[in-house]
Amino acid sequence: MKRVISIILLLFSMTFFASAKKNVKIAVHVNSFVNKTEQMLYVYQLNGNNYSIDDSVKIDPYRNVYEVCANVPYETTVRLLFSKRGPLHMQILASPGDSLEIEITEADQKVGISHKRLLKSTPNHDAFVVFWDTIQSINKKRQKAENALTVFGLSENEKSQFKALVDSCDKAATDFERSIIISSSSPYVVNTALNLIEEDISSEDYASLVMAAYRRFPTYYPLQLKYQGGEWAPEDINSSKARQFIRSIERTRIMLKPINFPQRDSMAIGEKLNLELIDSIGAKRELSSFAGKYILVELWASWCIPCIQAMPNIIHAQKMFAHDFVCCAISIDKNKSSWKRCIEREGLQTLLHYKGIDEKGEIQDSLKRLIIKGTIPQNYLLDREGRIIAINIYGEELIKKLEELTKK
Repeated sequence: MKRVISIILLLFSMTFFASAKKNVKIAVHVNSFVNKTEQMLYVYQLNGNNYSIDDSVKIDPYRNVYEVCANVPYETTVRLLFSKRGPLHMQILASPGDSLEIEITEADQKVGISHKRLLKSTPNHDAFVVFWDTIQSINKKRQKAENALTVFGLSENEKSQFKALVDSCDKAATDFERSIIISSSSPYVVNTALNLIEEDISSEDYASLVMAAYRRFPTYYPLQLKYQGGEWAPEDINSSKARQFIRSIERTRIMLKPINFPQRDSMAIGEKLNLELIDSIGAKRELSSFAGKYILVELWASWCIPCIQAMPNIIHAQKMFAHDFVCCAISIDKNKSSWKRCIEREGLQTLLHYKGIDEKGEIQDSLKRLIIKGTIPQNYLLDREGRIIAINIYGEELIKKLEELTKK
């Protein structure tokens, strides 16, 4: 029934927007990773609170290039949404009259909003890519420093160093955003920089930057709104239906389906746990081979922010109790490349890494009892004989528990 409703919503939205003249063409090149599964490619826009679905095309194994169209009122982003395989929200900066080309490969399989350089581009789209690459680079450094601050037992000097790094990242972001507002040739990128900088500077400074941006691009509608103190118009019914449809695809693509096993099937304190662990190259190892040490079985994924935030304390625990403790990190990433890149990017190489997804792309049966309510992160601390002594133990609690155990 839900599927029928979603299809009706899609048809209604597409019918409503079909009457608008399309002024942007996008040639989408796909490889076998994308087109070996029959699916739909949608082109939609999100401007303020308003969603619109502009075009759609069926992806099949017999074609590698597809043309989709959009109707943009001014320079803004259009988004590519693949219903089953490929990027969720690939953003392309477009203006009326643009004819663009993009290539989608396995490397573009990311969760959330993404962007990349085009095969056939414009200077402003290239500026858009550089802008977000720079912002994301700064944010990653800041996030690492913030994660490091959560490690239990830091000295005051270490805390000061990490806080200084956070402040340095904040300043770098503000300085960069200010330079973009003053110099970028893209009104969309300028407007985006204004949105990001607003909470980090005084209201007087912000008003001055808005004035400067408006004088550079007086006909750009979003900047006119900022200058005049206006707001986006409320959503109409068609926009609401388009949003519901897009979010229904998001839910099927990125959320773990709840695993509703009876409570008696869940793992419990005192129960002995053994698993067959499989590493990135397919080598197998029994969890029981670590007997004699305390073992943390950590279920995580590269796209799970809370999972990443928990890692610094786990790594710290492994350093503190190197002779008595080991962490087996089991990933439920479906994309092996994303998993490996995350391990390198986040400095997680000291943990023992194993995959939790089978050849069909499903969570391994042996792990289903471990994922309570279908959510991650989840972990299990085992004693030297492999019995569960704690469930979902993180941060300071983990360190103190290991201190207590290793003193015995």
